[in-house]
Formats: sequence, structure tokens, C-alpha cells
Amino acid sequence: MKRIEKIDPETLTGEPRKIFERWSPGGKPLNIVLIYFRNIDLNRTWSYMATHLFLKNTLSDRQREIVVLRISWQCASDYEFIQHVRIAREGGLLSEEEMRDLTIADPALSWSQSERALIALCDELIASHGVSDETWRTLSAHLDNNQLMDAVATAGGYTWNSMATSSFGVDIETNMVREEGLTPSWNGDAFQFLQTSDAIANVSSVRLAFGDATQLEPSVRERIEVFLEKGARTEFFNMIASYPKLVRDWAPVIRYVDFENTLSPEERSLIAIRTAIGCASRSVAEERILAAQNDGWARSDLEEIKDASANCFQDQRRALLIEAVDELLEKKIIGDDLWTRMGGAFRDEELMDVVLSTAIELMVCWMSNALGIQPASAAQHSNSGNAA
Repeated sequence: MKRIEKIDPETLTGEPRKIFERWSPGGKPLNIVLIYFRNIDLNRTWSYMATHLFLKNTLSDRQREIVVLRISWQCASDYEFIQHVRIAREGGLLSEEEMRDLTIADPALSWSQSERALIALCDELIASHGVSDETWRTLSAHLDNNQLMDAVATAGGYTWNSMATSSFGVDIETNMVREEGLTPSWNGDAFQFLQTSDAIANVSSVRLAFGDATQLEPSVRERIEVFLEKGARTEFFNMIASYPKLVRDWAPVIRYVDFENTLSPEERSLIAIRTAIGCASRSVAEERILAAQNDGWARSDLEEIKDASANCFQDQRRALLIEAVDELLEKKIIGDDLWTRMGGAFRDEELMDVVLSTAIELMVCWMSNALGIQPASAAQHSNSGNAA
């Protein structure tokens, strides 16, 4: 079915035109670019993170493609997976046998210890929204702190691309081919190679030392100034502050999701809270609930967002948003039935923002869980216990 229509490039001027041309190699825009630019502000902010993940990543190109292919296969995104098969081939980054090995639950080839741990990281994030102690220890022996953060961010970022390309109906390019064994099922349910384990998302202590986001250099700090002023996302930005480039490139799209997108403030909060609950991210859920309370949300409404099914909401848009978040987290796509129903209540730009908002919150949750950010309430309880 038709989802989001491609944009006419001739309508773009100024900065959007420059960004569009930057993402159109050889002057020929990709289908993904033509559709993503239907929501120009979304693309303007996401382009910083997309550039970071593909061009400025501290992982090697081979490591990046291992993560992208494993994630996009599990998300059942034919566009993203086939696109990166092409990239891996043209760059000589992975063999044909290696790419096919990444599509099976238990890879059979003799991957290096660090590469096998990267594969495990993808599997654990998809299944449980976190990274196990064993996998983290192995990766920590081979990767520095920036690479560890980029590994999680890359998995999250290409989960977003997978959710988006599937949900928006992006078809493969003319130079891409659906090959037997190298094409995940279009519009199919996400794969899951491991059983879910809540313990993986809820590690008991921080894994990397906190930084101080208030001490970042001015060019980076200005991108998070609104968060510092509002006291929002404090623990998250402090945790990644030791990697200023990641803060700089990630902050614009988080700012867009939190304060600037086409959805109402209440709808943004609903998506953030429901996503954090679905990702078993106690620290993010607690912070987002507190932010909603400060914005005037009634406690009863917050309890509904946390615990209820979509059927509990009389407001149609709220009910549809709950369904959308749950479906994206489970299947990595908004299916045809729900997309059709949402189309009667949301504009195209809003639909795109629903997917982006859920995906970015998922990325924040995955990073928070992987780095072991603890809920503020747990830290206060621990401090009071120590004082006693």
C-alpha cells in the first residue's frame, strides 16, 4: 500500500536543499531521501546523527556494517538490509559467506571475539533492550569508550532507519536486487534470535564514568542548552559527555523530538513514556514521567500510559499512539491496518514524527540501559541507605 509520497526536489530551497544534495550521491537522490524530506525539519535534525553513524563512527567500516546488517535483518527491513549488502560488497568489508551468516540465529563462521560480541550486542538489544554483562566485558576488552557508545548508537540508529523505511513504504533503489537468502520479509514481523530477559536491560551499576555536560565546549553546549535550562535529560547527557562529538550530533534530533516536532507536547510525552516502559528503561521512564508531571499531566493519565492498553483511551489520537509505539517496539513497523487508521487522524508529517519519536526514545533507552544509568530514585535510596 502507498504510505508517504516522495517529495518534489524542486520545492526545496536554502539549507534543506543543501542537505538534500549532500544525501544525493552523483546528483541522483535515493528513494529514502525523497521520502524522508517530506518532513524537512525531521531530516534537518536527523542528518547530524545519520552523518555521525555512517561517516564519523569510531567503529571501523567493517564493524559498522556487521551491526547494520545484523540489526536490519532482525528488523525485517528489506530496504536497509539490501542497501548495506551493496555497501559491504562495494567496500570489500564482508564476504558473501559472512553476510549470509549474519542472517541466522547462531552464526557458524569463525568471527573474531570482538565481532561475535558485536553480533551478540545486536541480538540482546533487539530481544531485551540492553547488553549483558558478558557481552559488555568482551566488547570492553576490544573497544574504547567512544566505540562502545557508537556500537549501541549504531544499533539504535539503524533500528530507526529500519522502522522508518518499512513504515514509510520506501522501496528499494533501481540498482538494488532482492536476492534469495539476502532479503528479509517485506512488512514482516521482526525476527528475534534470543529469548527476552528483563535482567539484561536492568544492570545494577553504571558501566562508564559520568562526565559533566555543563562543562562541554561552547559549540557543543549550545546544542543542549535547552535541556540544561529545563533540567531535562541530565543523566543521559552527563553519561555521554565524555564523547562530545556524540553529544553534538545526537542532541539536535533529541531536541526536535522533545520540543519541536509536529506533535503536541502531551503526545510527545505519551510516546516517550510508553517507549521507555516498553524498553524496560527505568531511568528514562522515571525522568520522562517526572517531566510530564512538571508539565501538568494528571497522575491518572500517566498511570494509563504506563499500564493500560490502547482501548482504555477515549481520545482517538492517544489510543492510536499507544498502539503505534507498541507495534513499533514489537514488530519494527506500523502495519497496514494501523497505518490506515492513523491516516485518518494524523497528517503525513505527524506520522513520520511518531516513528521518529519512538525510535529516538528507543535509542536513548538502549544507551541508558547499556551504560547502566540508574533511576534517580534508586540512587537516592542508595544514598539514604549509605547515610544510615
